[in-house]
Amino acid sequence: QYLYHPSIENAYETYCYIPCLTALIGIYQSLNYWCNRQDYYKLMSYSKILQMTAITMTQLIFGYFFSLKNGLILGYLLGYTCSTLLLFAFLLYDNKLNLSHTNKLIMFANIRKYQDYPKFNALPALLDALAIQAPIIFANIGFDREDVGYISLSFMVLIAPSVLIGKAIGQLYY
Repeated sequence: QYLYHPSIENAYETYCYIPCLTALIGIYQSLNYWCNRQDYYKLMSYSKILQMTAITMTQLIFGYFFSLKNGLILGYLLGYTCSTLLLFAFLLYDNKLNLSHTNKLIMFANIRKYQDYPKFNALPALLDALAIQAPIIFANIGFDREDVGYISLSFMVLIAPSVLIGKAIGQLYY
């Protein structure tokens, strides 16, 4: 009853996709970081192109032809699924992802060594994301949905170049 909002129809269906999408994004980022460390930049670019194509096409098709309310989330789910499967299939096919040589003792020692990292990083990451979205959240109080949608769209268009440059530099130096 606390998650229900009368203006959102089928909200429970939307909440069911969130754990799947979170898991897929985590797996995709892990494989993407591994490809970055191994200098598979061409594979990373193919994966990103496939991901964005699948997200965009799915969202357009679901929105235009089927008028699904969950089309945006389903688009992200399908896009991340396709890109994760591409990375995973390539790495398994070329036997680049060989986990049999990993030392489990060293892995568990590193888990114990860095176990406090999520505790100290979670709150600043949450506050950073909240600070970025704060204008849109506060605009939702005084304006109707359509106006907030336009504000959100203009915000995304304005911030897109800096995000693109920041991610490119982050992948290059990380």
